[in-house]
Amino acid sequence: MIFGFALFHTVSSSQVQEYESYRKKLSELSGKEKLAYYSEVIKKLEGNSVVLSERILQDAIEDSKAQNDSLRLIRFHRSMGGVQHRLSQYESSSTHFYRSIEYAREFGDEVELNKSKVSMTSVYLYNREYDRGITNLKEAIDFLKNRDENEVLGIAYSNLANLYREKGEFDLAIAFGKEAIKIQLKTKDKRHLAISYANLGSVYSYQNRFKEGLVYLDKANEVLTSLNSRMELTFLYLEYSKVHQKQEAYSQAGIYANLALELARNEKSLDFQARALNQLALIDYEQRKFETSIEYLIQQMVLQGDINKDLQSKKVRETSAVYSVYEAERRSVKLKHQVTLEKNRFKLMLIVAIAVSLLFVLMIIMWARIRAKNRVLFEQSIKRMPPTLEKVKVELEDDSEKYEKLYKDILVQFEEKKVYLDSTLTMGMLSDVVRSNSNYVSKSINVYFGSNFNSMINFYRVNEAKVLIENGALATYTMETIAAKCGFTSLSVFNRSFKKETGITPTYFNKSLIAGSNSK
Repeated sequence: MIFGFALFHTVSSSQVQEYESYRKKLSELSGKEKLAYYSEVIKKLEGNSVVLSERILQDAIEDSKAQNDSLRLIRFHRSMGGVQHRLSQYESSSTHFYRSIEYAREFGDEVELNKSKVSMTSVYLYNREYDRGITNLKEAIDFLKNRDENEVLGIAYSNLANLYREKGEFDLAIAFGKEAIKIQLKTKDKRHLAISYANLGSVYSYQNRFKEGLVYLDKANEVLTSLNSRMELTFLYLEYSKVHQKQEAYSQAGIYANLALELARNEKSLDFQARALNQLALIDYEQRKFETSIEYLIQQMVLQGDINKDLQSKKVRETSAVYSVYEAERRSVKLKHQVTLEKNRFKLMLIVAIAVSLLFVLMIIMWARIRAKNRVLFEQSIKRMPPTLEKVKVELEDDSEKYEKLYKDILVQFEEKKVYLDSTLTMGMLSDVVRSNSNYVSKSINVYFGSNFNSMINFYRVNEAKVLIENGALATYTMETIAAKCGFTSLSVFNRSFKKETGITPTYFNKSLIAGSNSK
């Protein structure tokens, strides 16, 4: 079995013994029991020995294929994708994630399909496909909300927070990070809760909110230490290092970066080794320790396969050239974040300004229309004034401004308040509303409307009825109900008033509308 490990990564003798004990137990099992034991072992190794997890998962995938267990085949491919990503085998990691999605689609398992979409986040982060990742995660979240899959839902929100953090949209990252923590506290998923704490602490440190960031990092440390989850502790130590480095506490930053490097080496994680070396290089660079900084940077590049090991034996290191690229990329990322924030702020201000302007213009237009309408009605009522009222008008000439203003107030009550819809409306009630007496109100209506109070009420009530009938009210209400809605006390009064104003009955009016509509 030691030879089998040579195909993967170098492991310790204790890991070989642990693998042998698992293999011995597996050899005693068969069928579903064997696959169930694989799941148990993988769960136990989660967050710790990635090398051992990789070997166990390889066997698990082969056995699940042999037994045609589609559900475990999907899950094992998904787990292998996560393990190989930690081992910096990014292409192989993507392959396993995509296989889990393909199998889920093939077997029509929508729940597992959306779980695999959530797990794909590491691929999107590595490829910097942030928008694509966000879209897929939101689709998965919408699906999982309606299922009893809160544990995966919490992970989905945490991953969504990571994508928004990398985009520089920190407010959204914080909001989704807190939502993830809220769910994980309920599900008691300690490992992913700790990861969410650490990620949220990282977001706060990006914003230089170190006090808040350290609170969440400490919470993560407490949980991960109790779980002895070494891979997550590696990530956490790197976040601690970044917080101290930003505060120029370089000694503390270096301690945490070295702790992360030691753990990453023990776990054979090339990805975290590279991150730790990069962090150590940055810490020394900011202290102007260029020689050791370059050493760390070259180790990182060799580890990632970016340069050949022989370069280390050469003196052609071109320190300034290496760091000019390094610093340019770092400043570019920082500038990109600042530009994104400024763009978002400008867009928000522009939207608010446009909205306020449109609202103001709309109010002016409405005010102008109401004023014009009232003016037209006023002029029409003047034109409608019969010759028999000329005498009354002459009597009002001395107080014409007063009566004109009173009539405008009456029009407001009729046009805007629609007081005529009240079947109990009297001259006295209207006089109280416009703060005048019945004599003045009567004279004002006689002069400017050209008829008496009752005629004016019936005129508006009939017009209201016409509008309702034209809008198809008879499809819902009876003619008697429409009459009541317009303020008439009975159907007979309504019919009489309608014919007086229009020359036809309401029923004939409706028939003429229907005939006109059919002819079109």
